[in-house]
Amino acid sequence: MSIQDLSIGWVITCRCNNKCGSCYAKSDVAEMSESEENIVIDKIHEAGIKYVTICGGEPLLEPDRAIRIIEKLKKKPEVRITVSTNGINLVEYANKILPLVDKISLPLDGFDGESNRINGRNKNDFDVVDNIFEFLHESEPKFNIDVTTVMTAKNADIKHFKQMADYLSDKRIGKWTVFQFIPQERGLVNEEEFYLGEDSFKKIEDNLREYVENKYDMKIDFLSMWDRSCANFLIQPNGDATSQKEARQRKRYELEDGTKRSEIKFFRFEKSFGNVINDDLEILANRFLALDYDGNVRRHAIRKKLSYGEQVSNIKEEKNANEEFKNIYEKMWRDGLY
Repeated sequence: MSIQDLSIGWVITCRCNNKCGSCYAKSDVAEMSESEENIVIDKIHEAGIKYVTICGGEPLLEPDRAIRIIEKLKKKPEVRITVSTNGINLVEYANKILPLVDKISLPLDGFDGESNRINGRNKNDFDVVDNIFEFLHESEPKFNIDVTTVMTAKNADIKHFKQMADYLSDKRIGKWTVFQFIPQERGLVNEEEFYLGEDSFKKIEDNLREYVENKYDMKIDFLSMWDRSCANFLIQPNGDATSQKEARQRKRYELEDGTKRSEIKFFRFEKSFGNVINDDLEILANRFLALDYDGNVRRHAIRKKLSYGEQVSNIKEEKNANEEFKNIYEKMWRDGLY
């Protein structure tokens, strides 16, 4: 992968007009000035970055600011823009936003107003998304909508997800992505209530994928907590460049009959590797690629029940690792950057 092929998520604000129970966004982060935004945009253009997602928080909380950023990014038409929004302000500003973007991503956790609230979404959120589907169907945009759903212990029921598939089947969506709940930031408050193990997530994934593929012409994807770790190069509202690292914690306990059990709980934490306003974007991108390489090594090591060193040795022997990433990572390790 070259730096031009990176997908950057620009979190332009952590503020939001919703308080979803499963949200893992940061809070109370200072935001850039317009002059700092221009620095970031110039660096994205100079690096030849092709894919940028404008997200939050809620990026359309200040629609004029979001539109200003998107318009400047689109001065290079090869930059493809996705806006990840809860949709509350989308229809009102559709005439300004939709001609500029290549994709809209909307959140939906249910198939009607009641089921959509199970993860703590607002009571009107389903109607907002449903109205957007209707609006876009009438306006016939040049792109499809992506829909994202968070699977938690509260909605991890195959009947629930089949009903969602039935609802989405005629909505002209480009892709439906189901995420495993991440107990991070705001989501930590609801960890005990929402946490869902990987085995439970995988069981519904297998059943739902078969249901959708056999019944509908609809693209569906699933991302576990592991798959989402290190997946995105994020620019935070203050310019910090971050990605996610995964970790695991083993919990041991004893049943009433004296039987000893243990379970592994996976969680993520943020890894910062510089600031886009102050640092060279290419250097930051290389640091991200090294983190991504390292994260994949650790994921496969745990899944194969190997030590980290054993997995590194296997990769080197099999020559499956991208040599560029490996060299970057090893140099960073020697230089004390990671």
